[in-house]
Amino acid sequence: MKYNGEIKTQNGNSLIFSGVGEDREHKNGVGILMNKEDRKSLMEWSPILERIILACFKTKIRNLTIIQCCAPTEMTEKDKKEEFYQQLSEAITTVKRGM
Repeated sequence: MKYNGEIKTQNGNSLIFSGVGEDREHKNGVGILMNKEDRKSLMEWSPILERIILACFKTKIRNLTIIQCCAPTEMTEKDKKEEFYQQLSEAITTVKRGM
């Protein structure tokens, strides 16, 4: 089952994440941990796959896009690896100029 979301830590930090899992067993996930100040500058974020997440931040100089990913290992089935790299390529091409 795919899951994604945002959680706040006890000290006020935020974690945006994307992954797969059932009950308490989660795997193949990625996330971006932000302090309160960074969270304020987060404009938008999008879970692409359980292994890819995209986040856009507003900074003083220009907007910044981060694509966080965790590539599958060589042992992964070929079709899963191809899907990952196709989705990563699509995520990169969706980033607007100036971001």
